[in-house]
Order: sequence, then C-alpha cells, then structure tokens
Amino acid sequence: MLGVSHAKIWKLVRDGVLAAESTPLDTHEKLVRVADLEALKGERSVTRRPWPRTIGAADLGVQSDEAEGWLEANWRPC
Repeated sequence: MLGVSHAKIWKLVRDGVLAAESTPLDTHEKLVRVADLEALKGERSVTRRPWPRTIGAADLGVQSDEAEGWLEANWRPC
C-alpha cells in the first residue's frame, strides 16, 4: 500500500509512528489501522535522487559530431 518493505513497516511500529494491535485469533499477527496508513501515505514526500555525475565528452565541450574523433584521439582501452 505504501510501497515499502515489511521491515520498514515494523520499524515504524517499533518507533511509535504506527500503532499495531494483536489480533484476537493469533497473537503473532498484528493489525494496523487503515486510517493510520492513509495518514502516513498522505504526509509522505517524494525526494528525488540526483542523477549520477558522469565524466565524458559532454564535460569537455565536445560536440556530438566530433565525439568519434575525440574518442579515437583520447581513449585507450586497458
């Protein structure tokens, strides 16, 4: 529902962010209120990770039509 792992849910329960109750039929199972999950889902903010920095021809000011010549002159396989 939240797009997170079971471990993350149980961390939220352990930290007191989510309340969980034992079920009457099985003490090993826990119940979390849907309203609590919805509230948590509503306050979740999406943080975008930055793209990884690459070093290549674009950083050196090489135009696309010059890339092949630049690679032949500057790149040597190991």
